[in-house]
Amino acid sequence: SIATFKNGQLFDKYEYNVSTLLCIRTDDRALDTCINKISTNSNLKFMDYKTDKPIYLQIADFMCERILQSIWKADERIPSVRELSVTLAVNPNTIVKSFEYLESKQIIFQKRGIGYFVESNGLQRIREMYKTEFFNEELPNLFKKMKWLNISIDEISKKFNTI
Repeated sequence: SIATFKNGQLFDKYEYNVSTLLCIRTDDRALDTCINKISTNSNLKFMDYKTDKPIYLQIADFMCERILQSIWKADERIPSVRELSVTLAVNPNTIVKSFEYLESKQIIFQKRGIGYFVESNGLQRIREMYKTEFFNEELPNLFKKMKWLNISIDEISKKFNTI
């Protein structure tokens, strides 16, 4: 089941072959209501749109997370533009833009008249894409902070091994 909430009330619930519930965070009261209504589900996923990244890329990240978590598997059909539009409470054109982006990255593909599917090597492409992003964007900032705080690679390694 996938559920969306607006103003603290259940906005829409859609039954789909997905094992997680999705709650759109519109405000803290809606978030509390969502948690109270579905608190027993350990797979609850919150979509908290940020202003520093276009929404279509945030939705693409959401979709990639589903593939990384094996919720959407290779060669399986994913929710349609309309289904995701209703579920995520965004304009269908925004969803189309996310689909086009992921299609250009060869993560999903379209079977005309049937829907979109995860590419057979979509999982590997996502890992490569995120790994490149991590090395080019996040790791330099981490190293800079480590240098400022005088944190050694050994300290990081010890922490990493405890996870």
